[in-house]
Amino acid sequence: MADSSQGANGSVFISYSRKDKAFVQKLNSALDNAGVQAWVDWEGIELASDWMATITNAIQGTDAFLFVISPDSLKSKVCADELALGLKLNKKLIPILHREPDNGTAMHEKIAATNWVYLRQEDNFEETLPRLIQSINTDLEWVRQHTQLLGQALEWEKKNKDSSFLLNGTELGDAERWMAEASGKVNRQILPLQAEYISTSRKAADRRQRVVLAGVSLALVLSIVLSVFAWISRNEAKTAQAIALTSESIAVQRQYEAATAQAIAEQNERVAEEKKREAEEKTNLAKANFSAAQSQIYQSRAGELDTSTLLAIDSYQRVNSFQAENLIRVNSSRLAMPVRQMWQNGPVWKIEWTPDYQYFVTGNNRNPANKDSIGEACVWRASDGEKKYCVQHNGDVNDAIFTRDGMYLITASADGTVRFWEVASGKEVEENRLTFTGAVLDLDVTASLLAVARKDHFLTIYYLHKPLVKPVHLEQTSSVYTVRFSPNGALLAIALTNGDVKFWHVNNTFFFSGPKHPKSNYVVLAFSPDSNWLISGGGDSLARLTKRDGTVHYQVPHGDWVEDIAFGPDPSWYVTASDDNKVRVLDTTTGQEKLRLSHASFAQKVQVSPDGQWIASTGYDRVVRIWDAASGSQMLEFPLNANGSAISFNGDGTRIVAADEGGNISIWDISTLSARIGYIEFPEYVHEARLTPSGEYLIVNTDDYNVWRLPAKEIGQTHDGRTGEVIFRADSLTYDTVISPDSKWVAAVEYDSGNAGNNRGILVSLDGQTKFPLPHGGEVTGIAFDQDSTLVATSGINGLVSFWDVATGEKQFDLDNAEPVYSLVLGPLGELAAAGLHNKTLIWDMTAHEPLTELTQPGDIISIAVSQNGKWLATGSAEGTVLLW
Repeated sequence: MADSSQGANGSVFISYSRKDKAFVQKLNSALDNAGVQAWVDWEGIELASDWMATITNAIQGTDAFLFVISPDSLKSKVCADELALGLKLNKKLIPILHREPDNGTAMHEKIAATNWVYLRQEDNFEETLPRLIQSINTDLEWVRQHTQLLGQALEWEKKNKDSSFLLNGTELGDAERWMAEASGKVNRQILPLQAEYISTSRKAADRRQRVVLAGVSLALVLSIVLSVFAWISRNEAKTAQAIALTSESIAVQRQYEAATAQAIAEQNERVAEEKKREAEEKTNLAKANFSAAQSQIYQSRAGELDTSTLLAIDSYQRVNSFQAENLIRVNSSRLAMPVRQMWQNGPVWKIEWTPDYQYFVTGNNRNPANKDSIGEACVWRASDGEKKYCVQHNGDVNDAIFTRDGMYLITASADGTVRFWEVASGKEVEENRLTFTGAVLDLDVTASLLAVARKDHFLTIYYLHKPLVKPVHLEQTSSVYTVRFSPNGALLAIALTNGDVKFWHVNNTFFFSGPKHPKSNYVVLAFSPDSNWLISGGGDSLARLTKRDGTVHYQVPHGDWVEDIAFGPDPSWYVTASDDNKVRVLDTTTGQEKLRLSHASFAQKVQVSPDGQWIASTGYDRVVRIWDAASGSQMLEFPLNANGSAISFNGDGTRIVAADEGGNISIWDISTLSARIGYIEFPEYVHEARLTPSGEYLIVNTDDYNVWRLPAKEIGQTHDGRTGEVIFRADSLTYDTVISPDSKWVAAVEYDSGNAGNNRGILVSLDGQTKFPLPHGGEVTGIAFDQDSTLVATSGINGLVSFWDVATGEKQFDLDNAEPVYSLVLGPLGELAAAGLHNKTLIWDMTAHEPLTELTQPGDIISIAVSQNGKWLATGSAEGTVLLW
């Protein structure tokens, strides 16, 4: 039993279930270090002892009653009896939530109605402890006097209310002031026995005073009778003396009352100051919580990541909380790294790369605010954003592209010209200039052809390597808005401003009809990488998938105009951006929506990285967002100065160039995004995934109770985990999955949903043909194989490390650690086993079944790892330390 003497910061009684003993040991140590004396029943009171008397004395002698909430404590009769006694004695109740109660568990109304202190495994123990100490210290002087008066009152009652045990003098006055201070205060409740004790003490004191006065009066009467014949002067002297004594008594009484009033006033002043301090702390905490809540809201809003971060910093500066710290950490991880910010005088709509991705070009429209501005196409160095040169037109530059050999830059302008420039020098090749009667709207190239979209109702085909051959001009029913060659160069798709889309067969030079977007004066186009499909979208709010023969396969409705379309390297899916603020990931074959990504305003541009891992989008919310293409999770975001108008990845997807309608161009480093070679989707939450030591298989356990086996060679080739084989189906959730060094066995811990304290291990052959239960006999905390794959070991809260024969599933022997084991490792240690306990790690000789040495470290040792050569051991503590041995 712990010493029940008073601590500097008060004393508490801790009621708990034996299954929470490890936590209570940690709590007791922390309270002791903080000057709080705790009474804890560590080993259980002997049955032969007077249990109720012992518990009553313990609860009676402490200032507060701490109830550790867990499924087991709520079901415990002993804990219920202790709680009832604490409430009966009117002790300050402080519930501590350590483990969440089971659904439907009955709970005492006082526990439910009192503010809880959260000390679960996922909560920050060190951060929460000061709030617990503060709760214990709140009103501590009044509580201590409550404890003292309760003890005196119980002793008086025990002695059959003997009057010699009653209060008197200043002790009685203090008690009456204590009782008066409780008036009208919810947290200050006086027991009837205490009130009776103080009231009886006052009555006894008054009775003693009356007896004294009566005795004095009787003596005076006798004195008058016996001294009837005494001298009158002597009587007068005695009367004067009695009056003086009475006056002195009244003066002393008034002095005592004044001192009492002063003490009460000082106490009230202290209480007022304490309440003021508490109010200020509550106000500060409320402001911190408000800032954190606002930060969380802004975190999910487009373009508000900076605001969210500032709010999180404000919250953290007010209260050093994990929530604020985590918000700052998450926000920081979502910010891309800026490389360079550049500028052109007008909106930028196009970004194109040289074939080697060393340079890129941006074409801009003239600045509408500057009548003298001209259109330009500027070439920039990709590594650092240095401007190589700019070429100029007399009108807007509507497109700028490079030839496939990287030798020429081709620009198209509203001034009716298409011009050719040497990439190396920026010098115009004037003899190749093309001049038309209207604006040139779009360009596209193959290795040998240039397609020109013209506003004057013509499509022009120019032969790049045959400059002497005259261009072919093909008249259309309306302006040609967009031109796109298929990746194999066999087809050219053109979109007209009346909404019609046509295909032109390159080799046979004939047109055939494609999809139509009626009432749309623009159409955007994208071919699939295998050239089999064309996606078109426009102002009719539809995206249409068309086969290469011109047959429309399906259409996908959107909530507003479709502004952009893009394929990645995988032809099985594509993305659209629309004015309904959405970016959609769609299945090519079925048109089924796989993912929906949200902006805060019109989504205008979308691109897929060259490796297909990332999707970039931007629009009127002035933010560029980077999404994971497999899950739809937002990975990064960065702000723009105006509406986003163009985005493009570099060749390896480590950088992205973005431009806006204000002419701002920026390069961002996104190389911090992890390199993913593929993904595999399972029907339920994936708990663990491990490769066998042989490298032959991937073992995955999921929340549908299955443990799956997939050939490692299929990683990166399949996306459906259900193509794997189910090794076995457990009766409940599994965790702590390990694989034997010879890659023939899988062992896991199975969670017992009916009895969390009785989990068990399971041993299964990798082919799923053999299965052995490993009934450890309590909550299992670790599982491991030895280096020869002949033994599998389980560790648990019951203090045992049990060893089982892999071939038969039979238990071989136990190592008894005499206290809970939190982690376990075997393997390269040879004949040694390491067990993580509280404040130490024990090293065992598995052959001799004897402990060899002890490695001390504060806290529960919840994680152990060993190097492959067995020379280094790492131990991790719940206190946040990692030591190498």
